[in-house]
Amino acid sequence: EEKVFTDTSHQENLCEGDDHVEILPAAGDHGPSNTAETPSSIRMKRKMEQETQMADENEQRQKIAKLDQQNHTLQEEQRILEAQVTIGKYIARQYHSDREK
Repeated sequence: EEKVFTDTSHQENLCEGDDHVEILPAAGDHGPSNTAETPSSIRMKRKMEQETQMADENEQRQKIAKLDQQNHTLQEEQRILEAQVTIGKYIARQYHSDREK
């Protein structure tokens, strides 16, 4: 459970299990940053980076799968067109052969 204490100069987030206190600038304080990274904030940052990386990898896998499917479809269409050309050439040969008779 997170406990938050606030005063007018800064905000402290105290989390159970953390050995350090994260001090955040007060609202409207645009001075030098006095934010300290705690083990918890570092773990959270790493976890978010890992989740982002996993999402990116999943998106790439989906794109690859889609391209593979499109490639398969195009190969099937190519085989059909090649068969149609072969049939067309056969019919043309038969037509010319019949005309010569």
